[in-house]
Amino acid sequence: MFRSYLATLLLLCVVRVLFAQEKSWQQIDTARQKIDSTTRQLSQLPDKYFSQVSNKTDKLQKQLTRRTDKALSRFLKQEQRLQQKLGKIDSVAAKKYLYPLHRLPGQYESPPQRQITRPCR
Repeated sequence: MFRSYLATLLLLCVVRVLFAQEKSWQQIDTARQKIDSTTRQLSQLPDKYFSQVSNKTDKLQKQLTRRTDKALSRFLKQEQRLQQKLGKIDSVAAKKYLYPLHRLPGQYESPPQRQITRPCR
């Protein structure tokens, strides 16, 4: 009696596992079909659309570069003013704590890491 119950239970578990695997394969096939249909739809889009999107991204990239350069040049001018003010108070500290001002805005890659021990007033 116990053996037949155990065999039935084992058979039900195996069937359930096989059914779950079949269901997961069906989900994989459904996902694959969705990817294929999306790829097909993308390939059917006209080249004109892709060129328009490319032109818009180029325009936004140029605008972002222009704004970045403008902001960096403003920061450079502000830095020069701070260096002049600090130079009047303490010229050694001005040379020590502020960036070299001979760099152009396009030459900034990453800001130098330094610690200022006392605030400028």
